[in-house]
Amino acid sequence: MVNRSGATLSEIVEAAKSTAQLISEIAAASEEQKRGVDQINIAISELDTMTQQNAALVEETASASEEMASQAQELQAMMERFKIRQNIRQETFERKHKELHLHAGKTDAAAKQLGKPVKVAAKAALKDAGKERGKDLKGLMAEDGFEEF
Repeated sequence: MVNRSGATLSEIVEAAKSTAQLISEIAAASEEQKRGVDQINIAISELDTMTQQNAALVEETASASEEMASQAQELQAMMERFKIRQNIRQETFERKHKELHLHAGKTDAAAKQLGKPVKVAAKAALKDAGKERGKDLKGLMAEDGFEEF
C-alpha cells in the first residue's frame, strides 16, 4: 500500500507540474493577447483621430467651397455691370463701322496727299476724330453705349 501511495503521490506531483506548465502557458498566451488587444486599441484610437481630422478637413473644404461659390456669384454680379445691351451693342457697332469707313476714306486721301503710309495716316485720323468728339471720357462712353453704375 505504501508503494501504491508513493506511486499515486508521484502521479499527483506530475499532474501538478503539468498543471503548472499549462497555467504558465495560459499566462503567456494571455499576455500575448493583452499586447494584441493593446495594439488594436492604439490602432482604433489612431483611426478615430484620423477620422476626426478628415471630418475637420471636409468641413473646411465645404466652407471654402461655399466661400468660393459666394465670391463667384459676387464676381458674376460685378461682371453683369459690364454687359452691354444688345441693341446698344448693335448701334455702336454700326456707328463705329461707319466711322471707320469714313475715316478710312479720309486717311487714304490724306495719305496720298502727304505721301505717308496708310497706317500712320490712319492713326492720325483716329486721333483727330477723338479731338472732334471732345475730351470728356464719360460723354464718349455714353455715346458708345456704356453706362456707369
